[in-house]
Amino acid sequence: MKLTRKLTVLFLACLMIFAISGCSGLKVVKEIASVDGRIISEGEFKYYLENIKTQMLTEAGLSSDEEIKSFWAGDINGEKATDVAKNKAMDEVIRVEIANILAEEANVSLDSSRISSYKEMFKQGGDQINELKNKTGLNEEELINLIIKEETASLYAGYLSSEQAEKFTPAKEDVIAKYESEYVRVKHIFVSKTDIDAETTDAVETAEPAKTPEELEASQKLLIAEAYEKVTSGNNFEELINEYNEDPGMEQQPDGYTFTKNSGMVKPFEDAAFALEIGQISEIVEQSQGWHILKRYPLLSSGEEYNQYITAVTNEMSTDIFNEYIDSLKANYTILIEQGAVNGIKIK
Repeated sequence: MKLTRKLTVLFLACLMIFAISGCSGLKVVKEIASVDGRIISEGEFKYYLENIKTQMLTEAGLSSDEEIKSFWAGDINGEKATDVAKNKAMDEVIRVEIANILAEEANVSLDSSRISSYKEMFKQGGDQINELKNKTGLNEEELINLIIKEETASLYAGYLSSEQAEKFTPAKEDVIAKYESEYVRVKHIFVSKTDIDAETTDAVETAEPAKTPEELEASQKLLIAEAYEKVTSGNNFEELINEYNEDPGMEQQPDGYTFTKNSGMVKPFEDAAFALEIGQISEIVEQSQGWHILKRYPLLSSGEEYNQYITAVTNEMSTDIFNEYIDSLKANYTILIEQGAVNGIKIK
């Protein structure tokens, strides 16, 4: 009798500490926060943290290991960059948890076909899913459940937009105003510092030794200077793009690049674009990969591409409205954060 009682107590204690996965063994669930007793695991938090890290690095236009290391070692407006990322991730994971509570109360849930599609997606995920498992410590089932929670929150946002459109849908004039005030459209002439095609052509056609990287960069610098001289002499900019530009992306973007600040463009390019008035042409702008000459154009005001930008702005504003609404409800819930566990997570 005593032995049975001890085993029962031990089993109940294990239930409080472990999540049981099948019959194969026990998995420790490290709690990092909770909302009204609903546990948010460290793995869930890390999932959102990875998303926030990617977003922040993209906005900063960083890609090299050295740049990324320096970024995370630095500050953003007086706050450690790592703390900014963790706070953003915590805000988001708590929003998702609250949105799921509200979705349950409103009987809003994903149908079985959508859940099946997510499971199938994970089967096809391959290396990307494995990398996510490694970074978060979550297994496939846990990741699927996390995605279901995330999509349920999104579904609830759509439900509110439908049920209370006036409150949760931005006014069209506000969307257009944001588009016109925050976006720029530019075309550019880009000359690379490392034109491999040119190097190969020189070696094959002239039978001369291939240029060193330094020689190649010097010759390419002369090329952008030649293009700039023609620009300042009044030559047609569109024709000069066709003659000098080495950016293959311009072929898929004949109307140029339309973007906002902190949207992933390299910083020198972004700064130059936003410094220009419509119709104005920049001086030569250097970045690590090469040189640009930019011209700013009026924003598109019709057509398929314009509609895509308006949709993107509408979605962004709708998300902000929804997030503000969820944040306004936080005081209604008991939210506990294990700050020591948060502080122990390293970002690199």
